[in-house]
Amino acid sequence: MRQAITNQPRAVSRVAPAPLETPAPLPPVFACLWIADAPSWALERLEPDLRGRAVIAVDAGRVRGANTLARRAGVRIGDALSRARGLCEAGVCRTLEPGALEGASDEALRQLNALTPWLERTASNTIYASGLSLEDAARVATDLGVRVGISTSRGAALLAALAAREDSVRFEPDQGVFLDTVPLRVLRGAGISPDTLERLGLFGIATLGELRVRITRAQLERQFTVDSARLWSLAHGDDLHPVPVYTPPKCVTARLELESSALEPSELHPALEQLVGEAIVNLGRHLAGALTLQLETEGGRRSSRVHLRDFTCDAKTLLRSAKRALLEAQGGHGVLTLEIVLGDLSKPVPRQDSLFAILERPGVREAVQRVHRRFPARLGRLRITNPRAYLPERRFRFQALTGDERSKRGQANKGNKGDKR
Repeated sequence: MRQAITNQPRAVSRVAPAPLETPAPLPPVFACLWIADAPSWALERLEPDLRGRAVIAVDAGRVRGANTLARRAGVRIGDALSRARGLCEAGVCRTLEPGALEGASDEALRQLNALTPWLERTASNTIYASGLSLEDAARVATDLGVRVGISTSRGAALLAALAAREDSVRFEPDQGVFLDTVPLRVLRGAGISPDTLERLGLFGIATLGELRVRITRAQLERQFTVDSARLWSLAHGDDLHPVPVYTPPKCVTARLELESSALEPSELHPALEQLVGEAIVNLGRHLAGALTLQLETEGGRRSSRVHLRDFTCDAKTLLRSAKRALLEAQGGHGVLTLEIVLGDLSKPVPRQDSLFAILERPGVREAVQRVHRRFPARLGRLRITNPRAYLPERRFRFQALTGDERSKRGQANKGNKGDKR
């Protein structure tokens, strides 16, 4: 038999497409910039010619900071200046001026802010950042002379920076694997006390991985009261709070480009005077606490920061500080561009004017007269009774101002005005 052909549709099985999976959010990435020795680093930032040399920061005749080359020669923090010079004859000793460290850190933050808005300085030698690429981080490590660590938590990023080589970047995307191998001696740079690390060694713990496996949080709190919270956070990498947006400090700048290179400082003094005048105009009602002079020279970019003793807007004081900064920063190179930055701005504290100056104002005089009319004999004058007394209440007393005295004073004031005319 011939099979009948029908036009009935055949069922076609179709496989329903799988729903699109929502990709898991990427873990946050933190970058930590760590400075091995902040005082010597600040001197190298303010004097670029010092890079590559043994630098010793001195304060009150004692060593306050020493870079890697000076430490290799045996110089230690707290040594006397004479001992440091004997150990490191080729080293450069510089006095650490007040505000030098803060000025160098502010300058570094300004450079970093051009790469990312998320910055936070948590200590004098630690800066956290977010949004830095590996290329930018490598450039920052070389330009600023710092160690950079990148990982998925703040603690892991800090430990990666501590384990990195000088002027280089260490990227640890898997913080769990990395933390297991971190030796405990690295934690000294993270703020853990040597006594705590010694006690952990007595327990037979050598790495963060062993600490995480063998010790519970309760045991940490019982055994290490001071460092327990910090140890737990570093071992488990649970510090994930985001880096805030950086707000740069207010400053006033004045910049001048020279037509030709100037070598003699006397040739630059008129330019400094012009820049100081422009900066004072831009200050408005603020006062400056620090002056930074930045130079573009034939030998590269150089800068010097002077911390002012008092907040001021005085032209002579600022010009004197600018000339001092010029001598420190120029270094015998021809200058092409000068820029003055007035920082640490502060508004002047309001002060009460003298009584006689206040009464000369029409509004104040009218107010005092209204009070006299409404409350007669309630306003008084100060009468000195014993100027040599120690207690203020025995030096003077207030005496009520009567109506006759007010009229006499008014007539006397009119007479004085007539004499002046």
